[in-house]
Amino acid sequence: MAACSSVSSAPGSVTYHIVPLSVPAPYGHTWPEWSSRWLQWAVGLPPSHHPLWDTAPVDTCQSSPVWFLGGANSISVPTRTATVPYGTALLVNPQLEEQDTAFGVTSLDSLALFTLADWTAYPPTGTIAVDGNDIPNLYSYLIDTSRCVLVLPDSNLFGYPPGKLAACTMGYFVMIDSLSKGEHTIHLQGGTTAFHASINYKFTVR
Repeated sequence: MAACSSVSSAPGSVTYHIVPLSVPAPYGHTWPEWSSRWLQWAVGLPPSHHPLWDTAPVDTCQSSPVWFLGGANSISVPTRTATVPYGTALLVNPQLEEQDTAFGVTSLDSLALFTLADWTAYPPTGTIAVDGNDIPNLYSYLIDTSRCVLVLPDSNLFGYPPGKLAACTMGYFVMIDSLSKGEHTIHLQGGTTAFHASINYKFTVR
């Protein structure tokens, strides 16, 4: 279990931990590695069978010790529900900027600059609430310009040909672990000054 602080909304209520970025490698991976793993999960499934498109269950292609959660591909989607194995952590991303080499930019340094420029041009408005408690200072969970190589399958999220693709990402990543057994809710709001989406998760941990 990663070192982190406990949160409880009332005495005897369900509890959970938020892993701070000061923990350098929770569950054996650095934060940039986790952001890359989250993105690989997101792009590695076709929209026709994808939790973020609400065309597949939340537990699709998830594995312990960490599951991946994200926002919506539209303004409004139904509440997502799932049963989560006790001891599983949740890596939540409400807000992500991604740039890649699909359109001819081959320098990762240039991609990093483009990623930062887009993030700055369209200020993010993401929020996360766990069991009714807003996570304060979401900006402190910003993973800045992670660089990775994505493996794209047929019929991938981007609509690109299958193969490898270099990319840079920037986004908020919050890891929630030590979820007590019982019912939990996570509310995500993500977007920019130009676009906004909202999603609710309801979990039973057992």
